Amino acid sequence: MPERETDLFTEEEKVILAMTEEITLISQKGLTDETYEKATQFFDEEQIKYYHGSNYHYVE
Repeated sequence: MPERETDLFTEEEKVILAMTEEITLISQKGLTDETYEKATQFFDEEQIKYYHGSNYHYVE
């Protein structure tokens, strides 16, 4: 995605965008370990769930 290649977004915003993309495509593979780990650098578990509401799903 283009947001990964620009300085227009902060690292935090890039993580949110990546999470949104993966949650949107949850039937394909869900939230990846890599993206989840990046998210935990900026957000706690409750914040991660909040940003994605009932769509939150972490694939182990």
